[in-house]
Amino acid sequence: MKLALKPFCLIGATTRLSSISSPLRDRFGNVLKLDFYDPSDIEKIIFNNCKLLELDIPDGTLHVVASKSRGTPRIANRLLKIVRDYKTI
Repeated sequence: MKLALKPFCLIGATTRLSSISSPLRDRFGNVLKLDFYDPSDIEKIIFNNCKLLELDIPDGTLHVVASKSRGTPRIANRLLKIVRDYKTI
């Protein structure tokens, strides 16, 4: 059955490309992969979030948190909140 559709944009994201069937991938020609963040970029993100959280932590701590975040800002922010919680105890 063919349907008349207006043009649209489909955006999807997954960490497991193999979970998408080959026919579906083939119908949408662009399969893009994103790289992880560099540790220096993660440090900048953490530094900015320290300002938002009104948290003062040494630069060495920023480096350690960034190195443990596996290049992912979401993980870095979660680790930063853990550091904040330990600091306030």
